[in-house]
Amino acid sequence: MNAFRVAAIGRTGRGDWGHAIDELWAGVEGVQLVALADESEEGLAKAVARHKLDAAQGFRDWRKMLADVKPDIVAICMRHVDCHAEDRKSTRLNSSHLVISYAVFCLK
Repeated sequence: MNAFRVAAIGRTGRGDWGHAIDELWAGVEGVQLVALADESEEGLAKAVARHKLDAAQGFRDWRKMLADVKPDIVAICMRHVDCHAEDRKSTRLNSSHLVISYAVFCLK
């Protein structure tokens, strides 16, 4: 079985990475974190390093990340909900399953 490909969206300084939602994927069998997005250059660099990903796996624009990577699962990590609706709609349009801080949705 192929691993589910996970991408995580954080927002440094504006909800950050939630309660480490991006980190819950480490060690989960059948799952691979393949991309991260954060509009903060510094926050993105820290997240990419934290997950030992290549710089090319980090995106400043989550929309580009979804379009380029086409993940199976998207984790919307930031605690502030002011942008969750747009993130959820775009994720749904990209036919990805969705995990959100504070609530879990599986959409397909």
